[in-house]
Amino acid sequence: MEVTHEIVALVRKKTKSGNPMWECTCKDGAKVWAVQHKSMDKDTFWMFSAAGFGEILDGMAENERMEWRQFPIRVQMIREGEWWRLQEVALKIEGQMPDTSYTPTTVYWKRKAQELARQLINNGNVRCWDTETTGLDAGAEIISMGVVDEDLNAKLKLVLRPKHIERVTATQGVHGISREMLDSSAASTFRGMFDRIGRELHDKVWVGYNLRFDMQMLDQEIERISGLPILPCAVFDVMEMVSWFQCNWDESRGNWKSIKLVEAAEALGVAFEGDAHDAFADALTTMKLVHKMAEI
Repeated sequence: MEVTHEIVALVRKKTKSGNPMWECTCKDGAKVWAVQHKSMDKDTFWMFSAAGFGEILDGMAENERMEWRQFPIRVQMIREGEWWRLQEVALKIEGQMPDTSYTPTTVYWKRKAQELARQLINNGNVRCWDTETTGLDAGAEIISMGVVDEDLNAKLKLVLRPKHIERVTATQGVHGISREMLDSSAASTFRGMFDRIGRELHDKVWVGYNLRFDMQMLDQEIERISGLPILPCAVFDVMEMVSWFQCNWDESRGNWKSIKLVEAAEALGVAFEGDAHDAFADALTTMKLVHKMAEI
């Protein structure tokens, strides 16, 4: 056979008629479905059985996910329009087994979150920050930024006037900032506040909630004005720390489950000072979560 793909993950499901079905994800992202059916012209599971994988796959529970990244299942597939069709499954080789699943221990990961929170509070170089933007794409601009230090002191509380102000109205339901607020205020532009933002954030320990998004938005803004990069000395995402603290593990996917900032605050008993999705309130609440995890 000609190996065209390697299956690295399978999830057992069932068809509308109740037949067992496995969603197979390949290393390159392509997906194909194997169905166990009484009718041979509809059954594709037999190929896995003939190759020696049948007993392992048949023993999976519904919605169970099984990873095969260390020893992928080699298959031949052909494309039929938008879909892939399974042609053949290579024979199982000796020792070819699914990856060993990992289940984190609550005590260890809660303690890790706690110890990291304590280190951040005692660091003396922390800047916890958040932004509100006019969207999620490459054209999005920062219209609000809030920054606090490890002691919850306000360092920046900015409202910024974007170049494409017409996008503010479309996203007002998220951030609560109206076009009129920006038109009528003395809001500066990102370019006008760039040096001040840089002084607060450069070479600091960055803390935030889902900070990857805010970092992307910051980089986009700096690129537009051809500015020098603002770089952290370390980055910590409180969204991940909260998952550790609660041991919020997704067994089916084998990774940490994240929750929204509002949900995290409620779960840990931290009150918002201000409105959710206000950049400064979000930054302050995020740092309060760090304090909360440190004290327990």
